[in-house]
Amino acid sequence: MQPETAEFTVLLIDDEVEFLHATAKALTRRGLSVRTAACAAEAREVLRHVACAVVVLDVRLPDADGHAFFAEVKHLQPETEVVMLTGHGDLGQAFELGRKGVFDYLGKPCEPAELYEVIQKAHAVRCGDDQVIAAEDNAQSGRREIVVLLVDDEHLFTTTLSKVLRRRNFTVLVAEEGKRALEVLATTLCDVAVVDVRMPGIDGLQLLRTIKTRHPATEVILLTGHATAESAVEGLKSGAYDYLLKPQDPEQLATVIRSAAESKRVHERQDRERMVDELRRD
Repeated sequence: MQPETAEFTVLLIDDEVEFLHATAKALTRRGLSVRTAACAAEAREVLRHVACAVVVLDVRLPDADGHAFFAEVKHLQPETEVVMLTGHGDLGQAFELGRKGVFDYLGKPCEPAELYEVIQKAHAVRCGDDQVIAAEDNAQSGRREIVVLLVDDEHLFTTTLSKVLRRRNFTVLVAEEGKRALEVLATTLCDVAVVDVRMPGIDGLQLLRTIKTRHPATEVILLTGHATAESAVEGLKSGAYDYLLKPQDPEQLATVIRSAAESKRVHERQDRERMVDELRRD
């Protein structure tokens, strides 16, 4: 998306003055109208007098807890989209905040360009144009969307993680048990499957082996809150791309998914080249 004249106001709330001013300056250069506050008290004054489409809120403030202040922001301006920004975030916090209405949860350090993109998407969601913006982003970048299958019996986990990943331009499918996951994979080409290890019926390790037998090109990331060295080794030996613990930082998980998808595409390209070489020799 190209910078353009701002039609909405962004409020940055952070007590790190150097970060606050540098980020405000970077976002202003990209065409946004930016207000700043170094504490909750200053933010309240802005919110009482200025309509803010998007609020970027640090979790740790000198005079308030960011999680609690989020509720106050939504009370003062219910239509405002809120992006939480912190150096201490994890996916567990993101789940809880996502359920309460936080648009996204970004970790520090955060590049201004990344924050700008998230702000634009938050504003698009506020205006009801989120799908259009996502389509434009993909078209301009020339990227093919990565198709991710989430397999977990925890409904809150899949609901919130789906939201987190879709806002990062992944195509996300969900299955809440192994049998359903295999049905999805039988009809849909998925780049990566993120699979919980502990599930009723077919557990994660069994599902991993079946996926690698029936759909060897699909990369599998095992995700669990109950890791053991034995299960990690067994999973990696059975072909898992990686083995991660819950809660997992959203950005780190997204990075691992992109890496797994790229690995899949490299292997597919190598297979095609191998087939061409064999045909030429014949």
